[in-house]
Formats: sequence, C-alpha cells, structure tokens
Amino acid sequence: MAGAIYRLRISNVGLKTCLNFRIEDHLMLLVETEGSYTVQQYYSSLDIHVGQSYLFWSQLRTKPIMACPTTWLQVPVSLLSSFWVRWNLSTGAARPNPQGSYHYGSINISRTLVLENGFMYGGSRLRYTINGVSFVHPDTPLKLADYYKLNDEFTSVIFPDSPINSSTLPTLGTSVIDVNYRDFVHIVFVNPQQHVQTWHIDGYNFFVVGMEWGPWNESKMATYNMVDAVSRSTVQVYPSSWTAILTELDNQGMWNLRSQYAENWYLGQELYIRVKGVGEEDPSTIPARDEVPIPVNIMKCGRAKSL
Repeated sequence: MAGAIYRLRISNVGLKTCLNFRIEDHLMLLVETEGSYTVQQYYSSLDIHVGQSYLFWSQLRTKPIMACPTTWLQVPVSLLSSFWVRWNLSTGAARPNPQGSYHYGSINISRTLVLENGFMYGGSRLRYTINGVSFVHPDTPLKLADYYKLNDEFTSVIFPDSPINSSTLPTLGTSVIDVNYRDFVHIVFVNPQQHVQTWHIDGYNFFVVGMEWGPWNESKMATYNMVDAVSRSTVQVYPSSWTAILTELDNQGMWNLRSQYAENWYLGQELYIRVKGVGEEDPSTIPARDEVPIPVNIMKCGRAKSL
C-alpha cells in the first residue's frame, strides 16, 4: 500500500551466494541486525552475506518492484557500507556488553587468534583449511571424547594460533582450541582468496571491531572501533582483506567456529573452541550452573561405546 511503512526482515539462508537487496526507487532505514539495534541510516541497497539477517523500515511511495543490482559486487563500496553498520548507543534496550563489564572496549585481551582460510588437495580431492588444517571428524563425537577424557581423539594436531608459513604443508586434523572460561579473545579472520568468506561461531555473539583491505598486522589494532561496534554472530571477510572481532567466552562447552559456506564447511573449514573454567578440566565435575550435565540416557558410540 502506497504511503504505508513496512518492516522487512531480510535473512540470507543460502549456501554460498551474497544477497544484494534493494527496492527500486526506495530508501530503506536499517534499524537492527542479529539482535543488535544499529545506528539508523538509510540505504538504497545493502549486501547481506550468508547467514546474516537485517531489519529495515521502508515507506512505499509506489508499487514496489524488486530488481537485481546492475553491477557485480563492488568490494570497496560494500566493505565501507558494512563498516557503517554500528551499534546504536542511544537506544534504551539492553546492550550486549560482557557480563561484569561496562563496555567491551575497556576489557584486556586474553589471547589473539589469527585465522586464515585456505585450501589443499588430499590426493586428488579438494579440501578447505583454517591455518593449514582441514578438519576431520573423529570416530568418537567430541563432546563424548571430552567427557570421557579421550583427548587423543583431537590432539593429533596442535592447532596454530596464526597462519602457517609457506614451507609448511597443509594437513588433516581434528582442530580444537582450548581457552579458559571468560577469556576475552581477539580473533582476526584473514582471507587471501578472491571471493568473499563468511564466518559463524555457535553459542556466541561478538563485536566486529575492524574490517579492511590488505594484510593484517598488530598496528591495525589502532584503527579498531572500540566504541560502538555492532554485536553479531556471523561476519563476512572480503577478498584479500581481514575482519577483526572481540568476544568474551562466557559460555562453557565445546563450540563450533566455521565457514558459513556449505561447501567449505563440509570439506573441512571449521574448528571447535573448548571453553572450560580453571580447575574444571574434568567435565563430570562442572556445575550444572555452568554447563548442562550429560544425559543419563546418552547414546554412546565410537570409543565411548563401552564406557
């Protein structure tokens, strides 16, 4: 209806393709993304990457006509518009600051992980990697292996905190990163490839503090948005670019970090983050307050089947 204001929730649930959304001859007011209220700005179009979701308001002046963009993805423009999506500090809604902290920008970083996506060939088969390791699932599910202390299921490869050098060959492995409960972690996603990459972390939101063309180094931290970065669970990394996030790991358990591209995820571009409290290395002693205990009727398999 002409003159009416419509609220549009646009989500990209595709397997690989970035969605450029626009309504011909209309502006869209962005108000929220993935649970975070954003600074309200008008857009004529916006790229919505795999796994992402946005909420717009738009007043229809005429009958709306959907149209595809007239050009392919323009990376510099798309990157800049993505970094304009910022947290609205003037709203009265609850803000996703880490528990016990007034603001994410005032927390000391416990650890830095630099994760670079790549690929390898196992024989004649294509595999995708993170820091030179392509994930393979062990015979025993990781949560069972962790609970029954079958740690050799996922310690065959020591996962590196930064990209491997060119002389190190990629390998297969079950990548698990151990971190302490409530560590405040700085993760940099580096994309040397010529296509957009998208990353998701189960169980957590994170603050997208930096996004830029070219290589990343520690001096780039001076350019981070430590004031009003948006909090979300899925983020894109543009070709030959990097994206930096900050997150507090305040949810115990074993959490999946993966490429949102179905092909990459299926062919090994994932890892797990094991979050444990200090002195709680034995999962059976973790209080139910911190992690739901294993069900008594759990179906065991792999090496845990006889335990």
